[in-house]
Amino acid sequence: MDDLTLKIKGNLEKFFSRKVSAPSTSRAFVSATVSSVTIAKGDEIHITGTATETTYSGIAIWIFGPNSFNHWYVNVNEDDSYILTLPSQFSKALLTGQYFVVIQHPMDNHTYDVMPVVSQDSMIVKNSFNNEKFIVTGKGSLNSMEAAVNRIEFLNKSGIDDTYTKLQFLIEEPLIRIDPISPKRSGDKFTITGTTNLAVDDEILVEVMSRIVPHTAEAYFGIRGVSKIIRGEAGMNKLSFDVELVDTKPGEYIINVISYKIEKFWSQIFQVI
Repeated sequence: MDDLTLKIKGNLEKFFSRKVSAPSTSRAFVSATVSSVTIAKGDEIHITGTATETTYSGIAIWIFGPNSFNHWYVNVNEDDSYILTLPSQFSKALLTGQYFVVIQHPMDNHTYDVMPVVSQDSMIVKNSFNNEKFIVTGKGSLNSMEAAVNRIEFLNKSGIDDTYTKLQFLIEEPLIRIDPISPKRSGDKFTITGTTNLAVDDEILVEVMSRIVPHTAEAYFGIRGVSKIIRGEAGMNKLSFDVELVDTKPGEYIINVISYKIEKFWSQIFQVI
């Protein structure tokens, strides 16, 4: 392996390492999940989990990604649950690529021992144990992987009692693949199917109509309806929409699948014979 490959491999191993702490009687802990490991630009991002013993502090959530760093303090509910919902406009502004998330629990002293600090035109991260720091935005800032690894190494220091959990997700361009449709006849019933990286329960508008409509036509076939994305597998979800070709004439027909939230559409042509 070349030097760059070894460096990336080493950083990944550090990010996924676990903190080894001295035995503790504390019942404080934190867990987390993300709404999907693959998120289309324009979809919401939901980070949910459980955090105990947070009466005064809540938790902190850090996200490191391509040319971006974000940090939030999140309140924890009475049942120890929490949720951070990032709106569609947030993910729409993100670059595609891999994002690393660290969820920080301040433990029993309710004090964050690693925190972001504004320094002139930069944002730095420092720890309270020995005041080590690194830059996350501005001149001299680290890339997302290095910043996430440094963040984990700070939390792993023996003089810091904060605990954490971590996860990652991918931001991708929104995509819908409409499955090919064999030639149909007037009166046929069939189901439009496809795969997508849009989120489960996202609403899409589906249109089916004649591809070319003469301006002199008094009537033409066309239907439209709303469908919801359903859960799939391997990071891809599914779409489904039932169609009945009533009083259709031979020719080319077009399917348009539209997401107004994502502001994208996809099309597929099929034949009526």
